[in-house]
Order: sequence, then C-alpha cells, then structure tokens
Amino acid sequence: MPMNMSPNASDIVVRTYEEECLGFFVHRTTTDEEITLLLTRKYEKVIYLYLLPTILAIGLTGNMALVFAVLRVRRMRTVINFYLVNLAVADICYLLTGVIEKLVRTIESPVNGDNSMFSHGVWVIVNLLLDTVFLASVLLVTLVTVDKLYAIRSPLKYRRVTGRNRAIKLVTFCWCLAVALAAARLPGVWNLDTYCAAWPNDAQYTDFPRYLVFYSPVSAIADWIAFCIGTIPFFLAMIPNTVMYIMIVRTLHARVAVNKRMNRSNDDSEHTRNQISRMLVINGTLFFLLVGPTQVMNLVKLIVRLKFPQLSHSLEVAVFVTPLAPCHMLQYMNSAINPLVYSVVNPAYRTAFREAFAWDRVKN
Repeated sequence: MPMNMSPNASDIVVRTYEEECLGFFVHRTTTDEEITLLLTRKYEKVIYLYLLPTILAIGLTGNMALVFAVLRVRRMRTVINFYLVNLAVADICYLLTGVIEKLVRTIESPVNGDNSMFSHGVWVIVNLLLDTVFLASVLLVTLVTVDKLYAIRSPLKYRRVTGRNRAIKLVTFCWCLAVALAAARLPGVWNLDTYCAAWPNDAQYTDFPRYLVFYSPVSAIADWIAFCIGTIPFFLAMIPNTVMYIMIVRTLHARVAVNKRMNRSNDDSEHTRNQISRMLVINGTLFFLLVGPTQVMNLVKLIVRLKFPQLSHSLEVAVFVTPLAPCHMLQYMNSAINPLVYSVVNPAYRTAFREAFAWDRVKN
C-alpha cells in the first residue's frame, strides 16, 4: 500500500469558539489559504469519483474472468497460472478495498485525508488489508519471475522440483510474509486524533464537518518502520526483477539464434513457453512502471523528512499530497490491466477465455 501522505494532523488549523471544542485539539487559522490546502482539489475528485470506479469495474471483470478461466479450462491449471490466480485475487482485494475507501472518503468529506467517516477498527482493517495485498503482489510478481527464469535456464532441474505442493508452499509463504509485514506497519496509523474545526462563516462551508479525524503513529520509530515497510520492499524487488527480466529475454533470444543456426524450428510447446515468458516479462515490467511513481514519492518524502524534519505543512502538501492522486490512479490501473496483458500477448489465454465462457463447455 502507498504511504499515507495526508496533511499532518498537528498542522490542522481552525477558527472556532473555544467552548465548542472542549476536549479536542483546537488551532486557529491565520489565512484562508491554509484552509484551501486542506481541501480535496477538483482534479482529485474527478480521479476518485469517476476514473477509479471505472478502473474498478474493468479490473474486477478481467481478474474474475481469469480466475474463472483457470478453474474451468483444465489445461490452464499450471503452476504459473496458480501464481497468476493468486495475483488476481490480490488485485481484486486491492481494487475493491482501495477504490471504495477513496470513494467514501471523497463523498463524505471535502477535507483531504479526513477519516471521520471511519471507525478506528474499520480504518485498521482497511490498512491491514491494503498493505497485505500490495506486499503480496510484490512477492508474487517476484516469485513468478524467479520461477520462469529457473524454468528456461534449467528446464530439467525445474521439472524435477516443480509441482503443486511446492507451488502451494511458496504462495502460502508469500501471503504469510505479507500479513506479517502489514501487521508491523499498523502502529504507524494506530492513534486516533480528533480535531474540532470551525469554518469561515460563508455559505460554501455550511456542510463542512465540525470534527476532523486523522490517524497518527504511536511513536516516531513506528512512523519510520511503517514508511520503510511500505516502500523499501518494492525497490528491493524491482532491482533483482529487472536483472532477471534481462536474463530471461537474453536466454530467449539466444535460444532462437541457436535454432536458426541449426535450421531447427521451435516446436509448439517451446513456442508456447516463450510466449508465456515474454508475457510475464511485460506484465512484471508494467507492474514496476505503474506502481513506481507512488513508491518514488514515498521514498522522496522519507528522504526529505530525514533531512528537513521541520518541513512546513504547506510545502509538504504542495510537494507530496497534490501529485498523489494521479500516482494512485496508475497503481490501480496496474491491478486492472493484468488480464488484458495476458490476452493481448498470449493467444492461449484468449482461447481459454473463449472456451471458459462458451455456452457449450469445451472438453480438454
């Protein structure tokens, strides 16, 4: 899950009577510009209210179709497709939870980062689920890359060790590790801070919430741990995956060159394996390209926080919060396009989709 870059709770400023806010944090505004910085911008509303639901519909349709096709078409029940089905499940959970959370937040409050519409328990569950499926996706993409590289570099050894039991153990390990890492991030969003807000006496602020709720870490250490777990695994996975993609492509090219020199054509099985390898390389590359902008923003924020611990609220919002909505859109697009990539790159998946949804079931 991307790191939470909502405005810092301690920087929320309000104009209200002290007696209306007994028992709550109260701050006074100095300028209306500070209030403007707290509000969700128009382009963010367009993304969260219209574009993300469209991506959700496309992603749910494609990923559920993939799961159905693998379950219904017997020849699709391979180890690689077992990994891809788990990745599809992670994408479905990520799209449902993340898009609905942002949709509800944008509809219920005009304030960027306000969580007053969620109870503490709901917010913890949402964070745990989003972090789990995001980290599981990173691990599963890496697992698929390692498996395919092993298969094309050492096919005989791979055939001896691969199998259903091994695949189940590896996938179970990925999910368990993802849950453990996600749970370790929870202290970073655990505390509940409620702020009493009184908006200017203008008609446009009539329906604005009186109370704003922001979640904060239990300690500075918990905050840094949450940042690191949410960002560093992505970059630790991106580097070796990039190296393995290069190795896979080089191996495939070398194999084609050898066959040409020997005037030998690829058989159907080898041609299919090569198509799947290219498909997985393209899919993995898109994963890191689309998820990368959000993670780069988080990494830059981590570095800036270390160098400038007293960074002003206005500058932090302008630099980090404002560009985050387009980055989120790219990340959700990644969870939606995987089945489209499979269908475009590999004819076997197109055929499997047609067979799975045919009225008369094709016997394989």
